[in-house]
Amino acid sequence: TGHAKFEGYYKVSIEKIRESWERLKRALVFLLNILDDKAYINSSNSYELKSDALLVPIVTYLANNNYEFKNEKEQNKFLYWFYNAMIWGRYTRRGKSGPLEQDVVTITRENTPESLLDNLSREIRYFDVKPEYLEKAPITSPFFNMAFIVAKSKGAIDWFNGNKLHSKLIGSSYYLNRHHIFPKDLLKKRGYYQEHEKRKMVNEIANRAFLTASANKEIRNIEPEQYLIKVQEKYPKALRQQFVPEKEELWKLDAFELFLK
Repeated sequence: TGHAKFEGYYKVSIEKIRESWERLKRALVFLLNILDDKAYINSSNSYELKSDALLVPIVTYLANNNYEFKNEKEQNKFLYWFYNAMIWGRYTRRGKSGPLEQDVVTITRENTPESLLDNLSREIRYFDVKPEYLEKAPITSPFFNMAFIVAKSKGAIDWFNGNKLHSKLIGSSYYLNRHHIFPKDLLKKRGYYQEHEKRKMVNEIANRAFLTASANKEIRNIEPEQYLIKVQEKYPKALRQQFVPEKEELWKLDAFELFLK
């Protein structure tokens, strides 16, 4: 119908709905393969895809354009919009369907990625991510999703078994965990749970890394300076791939707040 809202669907014939459903499936399969190959998004887990609604405008475009992008440049513009719409909470910052309806109508009418970017830029003037935006940002923040995506683009691996980090790893021991680099219990003993602002530091993005479940259990409450040195020796690029400072003096418990910076 060219709209995101369900109003008016009862007037559409069964044949038209079936036809649209087949078009949607074909467009969605194409897009999911692109996201897996080009955008480092391998699943609908909340730490990868912040909102399923992000798929809708692009699927709408693909369904209306022979299930493909015109060229690589256009594809990259759609992905640029996709990332920014996720980072800035285009569909998650408010409890209404207004922005999605606006974007579906726009992409149906204008048929260009630039039109989606124009809609977003009316809400967000600058797309640049500044360091202060990340301070005390929790794992529920879209910035955490992007941190994981960028880490995967750099070839991030598990610190203990060397497997590349993605949601396709098989077996419960290889489920991805959001690990506290400085363990919560150790920071709790140092008073970081006594004040709300300090507690936020414990859980912010800078104190998180993605590891498999078995690796997370192996670390438990070991001090960072004891286990990070072993990671560095075994896999020299592993810390850098997840944005962990490589200066050993920052791995000490006393240096926790400096580590976050």
